[in-house]
Amino acid sequence: MPAMNAKILSAYGLALFVLLSLADLYITWLIIQNSGGHINEGNPFAKAWLERFGWQGLVIFKIAAITVVVGVVLVVARYRPRTSAALVSFACLAVFFVLYYSYQLQMQAIR
Repeated sequence: MPAMNAKILSAYGLALFVLLSLADLYITWLIIQNSGGHINEGNPFAKAWLERFGWQGLVIFKIAAITVVVGVVLVVARYRPRTSAALVSFACLAVFFVLYYSYQLQMQAIR
């Protein structure tokens, strides 16, 4: 894959990563609000932020996590475009699987 294609893939991948991450935040809010206290945040770091600072804290945590991933991918893209494309692909897959798991939890909570 030529370097330019890898940079384009990284740019689109970052946009997808941000959208998936925001969807994760929204789904997390839905699940926790609708579970009647039976379901909590699964990420121990995010859970600590949520417990200590409330939903604003979780939003700040999520924005910080997104910023770190975006920053790493952008720095790596300058020197290793193919590696950055692989990194952002992995990040998108990871968030996608978290969303899928959250969806399964939501479906169980509805039943």
